[in-house]
Amino acid sequence: MTPRFRVRETRPEATHECVRAYAASVLSQLGTFVARRPWRFVVAHAVLVGLCAPLVADVLPRLKGGGFEDGDAESWQTKDLIERELGQGEADVVALYRAPAGSVDDVEVLGEVLAAVTRVEAHERTKSVDCLYTTGAPWLVSFDRQRTAVIVTLTGVEHEKQQALPQLLQLLAPAPSSGVTAEFTGIVLVNEAAARIIARDLVRGELFALPLTLLVLLWVFRGVIAALLPVLMGVCANVVAFAALRTLTFFSEVSIFAINIATLLALGLAIDCSLFVVTRFREELRRTPDDVVDAVSRSMGSAGRAVFFSGAVVALSMMALMAMPQMLIRSLGYAGVVVVACTLLLMIFLLPAVLVLLGHRVEALPLPLGRVAPEREGAFFFRVAKVVMHRPLLVVVVVGGGLLVLAAPFLRMIPSIPDFHALPVGEPVRDATDSFNRDFLPNQLTPHDVVVSVEGDVFAPANLRTLLAVQRQMEALPGVIGVQSVFTAQKGVSPETVLELLATRRSALDPALRALLARFLSEARPGRSGLARFVVMSSEGYNGSHTAAQVRSLRALHVEGVTIRVAGPPAVLVDLLDRLAARAPLSLAIVGVAMFLVLFVAFRSVVVPIKAIVMNCLSMTASFGALVWVFQDGRLQGVLHYECMGFTDATTPLVMFCLVFGLSMDYEVLLLGRIREEVVRAGPSGSTEDAVAIGLMKTGRTITSAALLLIVVVGAFGFSEVLGMKTLGLGIAVSVALDATVVRALLVPATMKLLGRFNWWPTKL
Repeated sequence: MTPRFRVRETRPEATHECVRAYAASVLSQLGTFVARRPWRFVVAHAVLVGLCAPLVADVLPRLKGGGFEDGDAESWQTKDLIERELGQGEADVVALYRAPAGSVDDVEVLGEVLAAVTRVEAHERTKSVDCLYTTGAPWLVSFDRQRTAVIVTLTGVEHEKQQALPQLLQLLAPAPSSGVTAEFTGIVLVNEAAARIIARDLVRGELFALPLTLLVLLWVFRGVIAALLPVLMGVCANVVAFAALRTLTFFSEVSIFAINIATLLALGLAIDCSLFVVTRFREELRRTPDDVVDAVSRSMGSAGRAVFFSGAVVALSMMALMAMPQMLIRSLGYAGVVVVACTLLLMIFLLPAVLVLLGHRVEALPLPLGRVAPEREGAFFFRVAKVVMHRPLLVVVVVGGGLLVLAAPFLRMIPSIPDFHALPVGEPVRDATDSFNRDFLPNQLTPHDVVVSVEGDVFAPANLRTLLAVQRQMEALPGVIGVQSVFTAQKGVSPETVLELLATRRSALDPALRALLARFLSEARPGRSGLARFVVMSSEGYNGSHTAAQVRSLRALHVEGVTIRVAGPPAVLVDLLDRLAARAPLSLAIVGVAMFLVLFVAFRSVVVPIKAIVMNCLSMTASFGALVWVFQDGRLQGVLHYECMGFTDATTPLVMFCLVFGLSMDYEVLLLGRIREEVVRAGPSGSTEDAVAIGLMKTGRTITSAALLLIVVVGAFGFSEVLGMKTLGLGIAVSVALDATVVRALLVPATMKLLGRFNWWPTKL
C-alpha cells in the first residue's frame, strides 16, 4: 500500500528562536509544497533548461575582452577625447609584413602592402589605417627594414569587431605568389585568442571536473543514484547560468572572464549544496522511512536553511564587486549574483521534487564498498576535536601563526593587469606581438598617450613653440626612448623645420603629410581648445617599475598656457590601482557586513560572525601568499605549465576574497548549526567540548567531501591556458582546502573550547 504522506511539526529545538525558526519553517514549507507536486516542478524545470539551451551557444560571442574601463578616470576620459577629436583609436589589428628578400623599400613589397591597405580601407568596419607607405611614419618599419607594420583601427563594439575579424585578416593577407609573408596581432586578435582559449578551457575543465566529481560522490554516497543527483544539479545549474549570463548581456557589458566565474559558481555551489541536502535527506529518510515528504521537509528546513544562508552570503559577497567602476570587476559581480540566484532556485524547487520522486530509490545501485555505520563515519573527526580541545591555546597559536607565515609573501605583491603574455607560449598572436616589440620600436602597443590642450590656434607660432617645449620636457624624462608627434612624423626632418613649415607654409604641404599631421593636431573649435597628441615611448613595459613614475611625471609637467592629460595602458594601470586602493575597502566592508548579518541572523550571536570573519581572512591571506610565492616568483612553472610574468593580477585578490568568503559559508553554517543543535539539546548543564566534538563528528565527513568536490571543480580551472584563470582556480582551491581542513578541523574547535558558552553571546543557551 502506498504510504500516506504527512507533514510533522518542526522539532522544538529548531523553533525556540523566531528568526532561525522562520527561515527553517519557510524552507520546510517550500520543500513540502514542492514535494506534493513533484512532477509539475520536474517538468517545468525540464522545459526551462530546454529553453535556456539555445542561449548557451550564443553567450561567448557577446562577452567582452579587456574590461578595465573607468569613465571617471583621467586615462579613459583622455582616450575618449583622442578617439572623438583626433579620430585615433586603439591598434585593433596589426599586420606585420616581411619582405622575401632585400627590404621593405622594394617595389614588390610596396605594391603588395598598398594593395592590402586599399582592400581593408574599403571595409565598413575600418576607421583608419596607418601604413609606412602612406604616412611615412618611421616607427612602422623594423630596425633591419625587412618588416613593416600596418595598424588598423576599427569601429563598432567588441563582438562586431570580432565578427569582422576573419574577413579583415583575409583582406590583409598578401598573395602567396608574392613571397611576402604576414603575421597578425592587435587588441582584437588578443581578445579573440583569449575567448577561444577560454572556451576550450571550459570544455576541457568540465570534461575533467564532472567525471572526477562523480568518482568523489560515489565514494561519499557509496551509491550510483545518490552520486548522480549533485552532478545532474550541477549540469542544470550550468546551463541556466550560461543562459542568465547571455540575458545579462542585453542590459550590460559583461567580461569574457565572467563565464569562468559563472561556471565555477554554478557547478561548485550546485554540487556542494546538493551534497548537503541529499546527505541530510538520506539521514532523515532513515529516521522516518514511511514518510518521504516529511524527510524532504526536514532536509530543507535544516540543510536547506544552511544552503540558503550560504547562497545569500555568496550573492551578497559578489554584489560587493559592483562597487567597482571597472567593467571587468563589476560584471563579475553581476554574473555572480545572477548565477547564485538561479542556482538557489534550482536547489529549492527542483532538488526536493527529484528527491521525493526517488524516495528510497536514492539508495539504489549501491557500490560493493560496504557502508560505514553512521556512528563510525565521524569517529576520526571526533578524536581530532578532542585532541585539539585538550590544548586549545597551543593549537590557536601554532595554526594561526602558520597561516600568517604562509600569508607573508602577500606583503610583497606587485600588482598589475595582464596583457598578451597571459596567453600560452606558441599562440600565434602572442608570437607576433613579441616580434612587434622586439623588431620594431618597443612597447608601441602600450605607450603613454598624452594630449596637450592650448588656447587659440594650435598652428600659431607661439603655440607650436610651446608644444615643442613640452615635447622636449617629455623626452628628458628618465626611461623615455622616443616621442611620436607632429614634430617627428617625418624621418630626417628636424622638429624646428617642421615647426617652420606648419607656421608658414602649412597649406602647401603634401596631402599625405597633412593627413599624417591631422593624427596629431586638432584645431580649436567653439567650446574646445586646440589639441596636440604626443605618443611617448618607454624603455619599459606598461607595468615596469619606472613606468608608473613616468605617468605621474607626465601629469605633473607644468608649462604655462597648456593643460596636459595622460592616457595609455600605463596610465590605465595607475588609475586602476588608485581606484582599487580607494574602493576596495568599501567592497571588503560590504562582504564583511553581509557575512556578519547573515551569521547573526542564523545564530543570534555576535561572537560567531566576528570569529568566522577573522578565520576566513586567515585562510584567504594564506592563499594570497601562496599565489605570490608560486606565480609572481615563478615557482613550479614546469609543473603548472605557465610563464612567470613577475607580477600578480591586481584584481585577483579582490575577486578571490568575494568568491571564497561566500563559498566558505557552506562549511561555517553547516558546522556551527550542528554544534548549536548539540548545545541546545544538552541544555545549560551540557559540555561545550562534547557539543563541538559531536558537531564535528556529524559534519566533518560532509564538509571534507564538499570541500574536495569544490576543489575538483575550481581546480579544473587551474589547468587553464590563460594565466589569470589558472591563478584564480588554484588560489581558490588552496583557500578552500585550508578553510575546510586547518580552519574547520583545528581552529574552530580550539576557539570554541576557549570561548565556551560565550560563543553564543548575547543569546543564553
